[in-house]
Amino acid sequence: MNTHGRVFSKSKKGFSLVEVVLAIGVLALTTIALVGLMGPSFKQARTITDNNAATAAIGKLNSAFQQADFETIINLVSQGGAGLPAGVSLLFIYQEEYVGPFDASLPTRYRDRVAYHTSANITEKANDYGWMTYSELYESARAGNTSNWRAVSPIIVMALSLSPIANDLVDSSGVKPVTYNDPYLTGSTLFPTYAAISASSYTYGMLPVMVSVFVIQNIDTEMNSADLARTDVLKLNRRLFTFQAAKLR
Repeated sequence: MNTHGRVFSKSKKGFSLVEVVLAIGVLALTTIALVGLMGPSFKQARTITDNNAATAAIGKLNSAFQQADFETIINLVSQGGAGLPAGVSLLFIYQEEYVGPFDASLPTRYRDRVAYHTSANITEKANDYGWMTYSELYESARAGNTSNWRAVSPIIVMALSLSPIANDLVDSSGVKPVTYNDPYLTGSTLFPTYAAISASSYTYGMLPVMVSVFVIQNIDTEMNSADLARTDVLKLNRRLFTFQAAKLR
């Protein structure tokens, strides 16, 4: 007689330990496979982000070229920097975000910036253009920055060198404007090297410039202040693309 109104069946069984272990194993294998598929997707998304930022930076580089005078650009391109190959210079194109107290006078929380490696020949004029030095960029981007403005990643690096097109220029007497060494023949650098030129010795109306585009995601983990003026910047193995620019005299 069932005094409690319930019927218990001895035939009802739960999962065995073997079944539970097998289920967990299948779940683990599926999870590992999904994580493996997500890795390339994240990498592809990062590449798209980098390329979009680099494409936008091209317009900012063109604006900087238009803003600066011919002498500044030729000194920048031909002079090189500490630890850089001869005739290679760096410009950093990036944005700063305002992270300070609310300020109603600010039209936007972001502002475009251009930074350059230290060069005595362009410092005064670069300051007039509002360009920053690479050390100022480092201070703006590092995690310990206490300023109201902070550089945000990605930071686009433009490696500037005289374009090989310059080797095809000749004056009326057939003299070439520069001595050119092909990096593919010398195997010494990613970039062509030239004899030193200046605005006075370079008499042509156009300065052709080869621009190689790199990206820095995080200065704190990838760089330090000294690295930003050296070829370490160019060893990130993330050269996105190369294009040609020009400055008219």
